[in-house]
Amino acid sequence: MYVAAYSPEFPDQLARYPQLRSKIRNAIKRVLQDPRYRTELCEKKAGHDFRGIRSTHVGDGQFVILFAICDEYLKKFPVHDRICRACSSCPSNTVLFLTVGPHAQAYKSVVR
Repeated sequence: MYVAAYSPEFPDQLARYPQLRSKIRNAIKRVLQDPRYRTELCEKKAGHDFRGIRSTHVGDGQFVILFAICDEYLKKFPVHDRICRACSSCPSNTVLFLTVGPHAQAYKSVVR
């Protein structure tokens, strides 16, 4: 089982969507059980680098949760290329939830 960590913005983003809160929480629970199951590994899209970030859809598919699996992320990126500066202090079984929201808005919030 994985443990959850959240970006500073995540709780505020979750609070914006009270009608989806239970579906978002269920998606988080599912991700923590097996973060590679039914999730998409992002790559470079529209000129932006999303490598190392995964996504899972919420509800009708218009909403997305973006997250990183720390053990996967640590293996993929050298220290200077990491978006998460806490990577070295997190346990390897941590899933860092970065953002939740409508597709375009969620991806914009994690652009490197």
